[in-house]
Amino acid sequence: MVSEELLRMQGEKLIDAELRRRLAPETDSQFLGAIVDSSTPTITASGSTAQAFLNDLTAATVALADFISPQSRLFLIADRQTVATLALMPDADGARAFPDLSVTAGGSVAGVEIIPSGGVERDSSGATLTLVDATQLIGNAGSLTVDASAEALIEMQSAPTNPPTAATIFRSLWQHNEVGFRPERFLTVGRVRPQATAQIEGTSYGQAA
Repeated sequence: MVSEELLRMQGEKLIDAELRRRLAPETDSQFLGAIVDSSTPTITASGSTAQAFLNDLTAATVALADFISPQSRLFLIADRQTVATLALMPDADGARAFPDLSVTAGGSVAGVEIIPSGGVERDSSGATLTLVDATQLIGNAGSLTVDASAEALIEMQSAPTNPPTAATIFRSLWQHNEVGFRPERFLTVGRVRPQATAQIEGTSYGQAA
């Protein structure tokens, strides 16, 4: 929601681009939630070194090994901090352990594409990384659409009342000279079999033990 003055100054294209950027982490989060469940093989991170990462990636790959083929496309979806740390992590000789990784864009390790995502959360116990064989997934993603209105009534709550009651307080966009935006994207995805994904939990690569 922005004022009409800001919309005129910045333009709809800039607002649209910002909405798309902000929606990307939520899309990633919904995607990951749809391809993992209690049946997903889970590996506990074995340490914080480059070798520990390779050991954990190996264990996750072995968990999918029965269905990996020459046609498989493996992706490791990780939080941005982990990707940046791995990209800069030194080996025993002081050289970069993973020279094909970029801090901002990811890259590859042993043929596995490493994807940084804002949809992967990190807490005090670390982050959970997800290894995916894309050939074992089915789904469809619709285009992102953005609707705008200057006449809607908005309840300014992260958890709005549903249905509204007599106590519900609405904000009129028209009365406040504001424009509201509603981005939407439809995503359907599923696994061909449970071994399409594996997870590495509790990761803290590059951090002191």
